[in-house]
Amino acid sequence: MPTAHAKLSPSASERWISCPASIRMEAGLPPEEQDVESVYAREGTVAHSLAELEARLAFGLIKGADYLDAYNRWYRDEYLAAELSDDELPAMEEYVQQYVELLRERLGRRRNSVLLLEQRLDTGVPGSWGTSDAVIASPTHVEIVDFKYGQGVRVSAIGNSQTRLYGCGALDTYGDLLGEVEDIYITIHQPRLGHVSTEELTADELRAWRDEVAIPAA
Repeated sequence: MPTAHAKLSPSASERWISCPASIRMEAGLPPEEQDVESVYAREGTVAHSLAELEARLAFGLIKGADYLDAYNRWYRDEYLAAELSDDELPAMEEYVQQYVELLRERLGRRRNSVLLLEQRLDTGVPGSWGTSDAVIASPTHVEIVDFKYGQGVRVSAIGNSQTRLYGCGALDTYGDLLGEVEDIYITIHQPRLGHVSTEELTADELRAWRDEVAIPAA
């Protein structure tokens, strides 16, 4: 799982789009105050790593001994390192499987669809790139699927700047390769809340939002 972050990261885009000056303000903080990670963020990072691993197994991208070795390393180096108890592991594995099944269902909606996991995407906004959990692409559509492990706040895909930026990146990266993409779907899945939210946009609508909102803020 990629760990580097852009200065104008999609995950922080709600903040820098609504308050562009916040980037300069944050840059003035001491380094130890810029990257403070909460226990909830660590838990989410661990769950995302497991979600990627289990999706790779489910869709034949990793097999047998390689999977077992990767799982054992994940458990040792990430799960235990995050100081999570073994009591939490079965629930995390169950929620991750729900995410995998959502990917399977979305992948089967259109013929000739392909699944791409943990894709680094240039959003087309200067200084902004990020890594999407999953991209599903066909000759006529692109869908971003964002896995959120938190259970405190229900996150909507409608107008969500983070996932819209991923959509921009996927459209630019894969649109011309696969065909004339007509529709963009932005999906957020929060399995711990039983929540799935999807926004549908045309390619023109998504590019217009980038040009009129995201790029001026950047």
